[in-house]
Amino acid sequence: MDIQAHLNGIGTIRKGKDYCVFRVKPLKQVAELIKFFDQYPLITQKKADYILFKEIAMIMQRREHLTTSGLQEIINLRASLNLGLSDKLKAAFPKTIPANKPKVENQRIPHPQWVAGFSTAEGCFSVGFSNDRFKYLSFKLTQHSRDEQLMVSFIEFWGCG
Repeated sequence: MDIQAHLNGIGTIRKGKDYCVFRVKPLKQVAELIKFFDQYPLITQKKADYILFKEIAMIMQRREHLTTSGLQEIINLRASLNLGLSDKLKAAFPKTIPANKPKVENQRIPHPQWVAGFSTAEGCFSVGFSNDRFKYLSFKLTQHSRDEQLMVSFIEFWGCG
């Protein structure tokens, strides 16, 4: 709920038995979310997906998605977003040419507060035991190998790891 409050009430929250989902759907609210990510840019390779997502939103704001060519442009962008197209969409849009996915460079940690937020989502504190004896304390951040430069930035930030 803090996320939703920070974003001026946009989005919905759905709770399951052991999870919560925050989702922003209507285009008007997506436009507000885009303003946030433009002000506080992503620095992982997820930024490439965001850039494609933003382009799709702009096409929709211009109402170009209502034309055949505009819809195909969205499908071309979607083909490079996250995991690509489903088999059903590939079959429905056989002329799809995936868009070039932007390359994210200069993955530098902007400030300590960013590290705290990132660690909240991606961090793990653990205590290891072996044969009933203390073995180690560990803090771990995990990312896809495509974000190796970001991992190097953490080593530089903390001077260890």
